[in-house]
Amino acid sequence: MFNANKLFGLIPLLLGGGVSGNFDTCPCDNNQSTDLSKVYVAGLFDTLNFDWGPELFHFIVDLINDHEDGWFDDVLNDGTTLVAAVEDAGCDPQVALPAYWDLKTDWGKPLHGVVGCRCSGATASVARVASLEDIPVVSPASSSARLSDTTEFPTFSRLVGPDNEKGQVGALVNMLRFMGWDRVTVLQTDTAYTKDLSTAFGNAWVGEHEANVETGSAAWTGEVAYSHPIGLNPDGTLDEDSARKALASVPTDEPRINSRVIVLLAHDQHAYPILKLAQETKFQPDTIWVGTDAWSGSTPPGGDTSWMPVIPGYIALEPYRNQNMVYEDFLWRLQESQEMQGRDVMQDLPNYAAETMHDSLVALAMALSAVSPDRRSNGTEVLSELRKLSFEGVSGPVSFTVEGDRADPRYSVVNWKDGGWEVVGEASPTRAHVSVTNVCWAGIACGLSVAPSEKYPVPPPKLPVWVYIIIPVSFIITIALGLRYWRSHKKKKLLKRNISEMQAKMDKMKGIDSELADLDDQVKEAKRKQADLIQQRVGLQETPPTWTDSDETLVELFPDEDEFWAVSKQLRANMNDAWITKVWRVQNHPLWNYYNFHKNRLSINGIDHNEKSVWHGTSSLDPAIVYDDQQDGFMMQFSQKGFWGRGIYFAHKSSYSHSYGFRVEGSAPTERPEGSTGEREMFLAKLLTGNETLMDRDQSSAKATECRNLTAPPVNPQTNMKYNTVSGFTAGSQVWIVCVLTYDVCGACLGDFVG
Repeated sequence: MFNANKLFGLIPLLLGGGVSGNFDTCPCDNNQSTDLSKVYVAGLFDTLNFDWGPELFHFIVDLINDHEDGWFDDVLNDGTTLVAAVEDAGCDPQVALPAYWDLKTDWGKPLHGVVGCRCSGATASVARVASLEDIPVVSPASSSARLSDTTEFPTFSRLVGPDNEKGQVGALVNMLRFMGWDRVTVLQTDTAYTKDLSTAFGNAWVGEHEANVETGSAAWTGEVAYSHPIGLNPDGTLDEDSARKALASVPTDEPRINSRVIVLLAHDQHAYPILKLAQETKFQPDTIWVGTDAWSGSTPPGGDTSWMPVIPGYIALEPYRNQNMVYEDFLWRLQESQEMQGRDVMQDLPNYAAETMHDSLVALAMALSAVSPDRRSNGTEVLSELRKLSFEGVSGPVSFTVEGDRADPRYSVVNWKDGGWEVVGEASPTRAHVSVTNVCWAGIACGLSVAPSEKYPVPPPKLPVWVYIIIPVSFIITIALGLRYWRSHKKKKLLKRNISEMQAKMDKMKGIDSELADLDDQVKEAKRKQADLIQQRVGLQETPPTWTDSDETLVELFPDEDEFWAVSKQLRANMNDAWITKVWRVQNHPLWNYYNFHKNRLSINGIDHNEKSVWHGTSSLDPAIVYDDQQDGFMMQFSQKGFWGRGIYFAHKSSYSHSYGFRVEGSAPTERPEGSTGEREMFLAKLLTGNETLMDRDQSSAKATECRNLTAPPVNPQTNMKYNTVSGFTAGSQVWIVCVLTYDVCGACLGDFVG
């Protein structure tokens, strides 16, 4: 760790370059006369969490000052030297503001700009004071929505999106809505950052929202089931008593208003202790904890994850990591410098803030470079040039909005599993997409095709106590009245009539029993004849020419067989990086006969077979259940509701079904070898679509709702008969949906594929 105090004088020792020398310790006027061949930039960081910050900051300064290394050589190439100093700003306004002022006064040089801070509260205090002196401030990490107020912070810019509907909050809302959720609980720590974030989230979430034709989203109403702040101790650590009270107050015993989804707004040093308390107190074990970039991408203090449940299921947003050629080039230069100086070599940049630190400093230097040397102390002119910038940085494309926010912010959706964060999707203020099958859910499972509901089942209402009293009383009264009537003078007359009617019924029942006995014999004879005819038909039915005489249902294909390469060609038609590890031909005679029987029925009814070769993935269902079945094969009882209702989905492109492929890793089916990492199994099947209809769910939100609510194919207006099959397009592939499986599908090939 570097000493952050007066680090400027140590630059030559640390990095073998930069500007050395002593500096005066007198207060300075930012507009005073100074050496125009130098520009002075301050770095204010939380050096406890950014312990790599000083080294990285001064390395970037050295790159900018070297105009022959091929790294932004045209920036400040008029003989100007970029001079920098770093101070520890902590994550607290009470630390950041004195650090800023000490740097200005002790350094004795006019500030041309500031890069920092990490936390929004610290940044706000520095940016407010810096604006009084017309000094531009560029933050690599602060995301509070309040900082977008150009009236309060006129000289502020940042390399991240704001925490409102134009940035992370908008992305968070779209991610939650992609999961189908509209009710959440919100827990927040008592900091300026989380208060602003909570307010912005509430404004964007709560209330009625109209349908969006562009994104295809239906109208919805956002609810917050419960909201509670969590206090901090005077030293900034978590107040555990406050956290326990907040968890205990969640209405877990009221399923009508409770939510399985809890949005946790906190920094990482507070979020993980809260999650640990929830685990220790056995709080609602199937909670889906949702976080922001304030704690996603990090690990618990000390790296201790032993307290976590087997499947934590945390889901969060973190800034999208670009890692393009610019990123790789910068990392290579940094590693080469560290190796030459005998330092620990970074295998990767520590986090997203390291990328934006570089781009913040480069952006500020580019803006200063665009202003003539004698005008660089004019922050208004520098800020004007800063807003015009557009360049490819280490963190990706860099440009600014009129408020100084990063334009077009993108976020990755991450899920904690196997001891770390894994990217499972992407979100932005305009849309989101998550690969739900790749998400692990706490207390539920991994690999679900749809996200679990945020709402708990509501038990039926309890009947009032008086109902339990009045029912037996009424019953007793009814019995008493019946007995009294039975004992009346009409008893004999009723009894005679009942006996007469009963005798007539018995005579009729005898005749019916006799007819039933005759029919039973006829049914037995019909079944015997039916079985004989079916056997005769089987003898006349031809099997495919590629089938062998094997008695096994699965017959493995090998690379020296044409059929093997035919399957491979169809697989790789749109999955160039996929290859076959094993492929079997399914030789199920009962299913083949069943398939041909209904194929003939289509011909008899004058309907074109429209036979297609299509792909199908069974998700978590073992394919053996399909290919070993002697009656149906693909079965509706295992299907789930999708974009075109509940049915069995088949795809033209293998890439579509690949995401639903059966993961064979760790499984041990009896007929197939245990799979390895990355392997999935899919069916290549024959499908009779018959009369099919194309339903475009992207036509409108109303059409999308009609498609999702399908229970059977629509009626063909030309024939007044239902279509045999529904088709549509999704995820770049045409799909066919069999709503009621009767005679449409025969499994042909099953394979292990790696893609």
